[in-house]
Amino acid sequence: MDTGAVYTVLPANIWRVLGLTGDRVAEFTLADGTTIRRQVSECRVQVGGHSATSPVVLGGPDDAPLLGAIARGWTPAPLPS
Repeated sequence: MDTGAVYTVLPANIWRVLGLTGDRVAEFTLADGTTIRRQVSECRVQVGGHSATSPVVLGGPDDAPLLGAIARGWTPAPLPS
C-alpha cells in the first residue's frame, strides 16, 4: 500500500534497539493536517536485497512503522560485470 509517506518512520522501541540518535529536528504534516516535530537520523535500510542509507524519522512509542518513498524509491547502480 502506498501511504504517500516520504520518510521512513521507526517507532521508539525499534530505533532505540538500533542505537540511533537524532541529528536534527524536522516538522511533518500528517494526513489529518496535524503538525508534529520529530528527531531525524540516518540508517542503513535493506529492501529487496539492495542496501542504502536513508533518513529515518525517530518516532514516538505510539508511532507505527512506515517505509517511506525515499527508502523504497532509490535504484541501485548496476554492478560492474
